[in-house]
Amino acid sequence: INDQTVTFVGENISNHLSGASERLFAGTIQSNLGNFYYLFEDGTFSIVDPNQEEPIVEIFSEEKADWPAIIDEGYIYRVNRTESSIEGYNFNGALVSGTPIYANDNIQFIGTPLIADITGDNIQDILVVGQDDYSVNIFAYETNGNPIEGFPLYIGGSIGKDVQPIHPVLYGDELYAISHAGDFRAWRFLDFTSSQWPSRYGENPYNKVSAYIEFTQQNNGNFSVLNKAETYNWPNPAGDETNLRYELEAPGGMVEITIIDYTGRVIFERTVQSVGGAPEEIQITTRDWGSGAYFARIKATVEGRSETKIVKIGVAH
Repeated sequence: INDQTVTFVGENISNHLSGASERLFAGTIQSNLGNFYYLFEDGTFSIVDPNQEEPIVEIFSEEKADWPAIIDEGYIYRVNRTESSIEGYNFNGALVSGTPIYANDNIQFIGTPLIADITGDNIQDILVVGQDDYSVNIFAYETNGNPIEGFPLYIGGSIGKDVQPIHPVLYGDELYAISHAGDFRAWRFLDFTSSQWPSRYGENPYNKVSAYIEFTQQNNGNFSVLNKAETYNWPNPAGDETNLRYELEAPGGMVEITIIDYTGRVIFERTVQSVGGAPEEIQITTRDWGSGAYFARIKATVEGRSETKIVKIGVAH
């Protein structure tokens, strides 16, 4: 990084000029599929894939956003403080199934999620700090959003739910945490197997943020061309905007999106190139659409083969 210019040495990516004024970080994410990179510019976090025609994909953006956790399959978990929720994304920027996970009333999720298998099922779980005006606690969820029995764990006193915590850390099978008031607690998880993101900055010492992840075969063989189970919009009904989700079997396919109203009038058209290999999403502004039903035709084409799905979109203002 030289002033506001980010250069990826040795990769065929044009120099990136950043508008960041408060925070500008870049780092490497190593995987079995090669190197990826991240950019954290103020509150905007992006993934850079040097093999893509459009290499920089914005994953999330929030004022004073906290660091995310990055784990296998390219899943990125972070706390959305505005919504007090845990959100998961893939490298295409689409939400991971099971998220968002919302906090209980009056609880503020804050900080960076810790990712570890604490239940012994060899599936990573999510631990997160949740605060109110009186106490600091740790909540835990399975990646499908189900709360884990025995939580929350009480750490100690709080001086305000929006105050950053001294971030908890996993050291092997032990969790250490400190409250705002200086209360220190430690727990041991007897069914612990492994942790992919045990601290705010992952597994690396000296606060060096990087990740080492594994990808498995994304297409499980249950679909060809278009994964209809992953083709839908959310939220539904929509208010001011909705996200249209789709997944193609291979990179380089084309997706033609046409949306009509109940009279058959075309109100939205777009053709996009698919990254493939995982679900993708585009955001559609529905603010100026009248309340009612709309129909989206999603036509996917990969190597001359095409499949289509019709999605019914409800809009309510």
